[in-house]
Amino acid sequence: MDGISSYSFFSPVILRTLKALNRDQTLAIVDKLWPELGLIEHDIPVQHYAAFFEYIGEELTALRHNRHLFATESFDSTSHIIAEFRRNSTQPRRVIMQNLQQHFASYDDGSLLRSMELSARLWLTLNVRSDAAALGPVQVHVSAIEWKDEVSLAQLVELQFPLSTHLPKEKNTWIDPALTAANLTKSPPD
Repeated sequence: MDGISSYSFFSPVILRTLKALNRDQTLAIVDKLWPELGLIEHDIPVQHYAAFFEYIGEELTALRHNRHLFATESFDSTSHIIAEFRRNSTQPRRVIMQNLQQHFASYDDGSLLRSMELSARLWLTLNVRSDAAALGPVQVHVSAIEWKDEVSLAQLVELQFPLSTHLPKEKNTWIDPALTAANLTKSPPD
């Protein structure tokens, strides 16, 4: 399948399509999401992206029936949003949204917000979902991350991964070399 980056997110066969990607297609999508990696074809171990593409496919399949409520529907249009995230990662969400409204002028704020959140989910694999714009199935065991208007993407991510305040008591703290899987499975001496 050529032109995978412009292929519709909401196709009924998106999950199957993503599972069947070849090396060139995998590279095309990875390059849309993370162009700064500068990967070339031989750098792409396709099997390493299998779980990621399955995640994307499942996320998109769950939203397929609401596709008309999104401003984006391909990796091409989503990469435009992700590029805006990169350029303005320290700006509040409302600033990013204002910048994107120029490119997505024919869509309402709700559609653009849903597309921004979907783009963040696919790019960062964080469950960014605002109550006001949420669509798709609710997963009780998975908590959603609300991206408030005045919060930047950098702040949103930092809040999910706080730095540890625990410091080791000694500078040369180490793990005993005898602590191995083999030693853990040995029966204690009688």
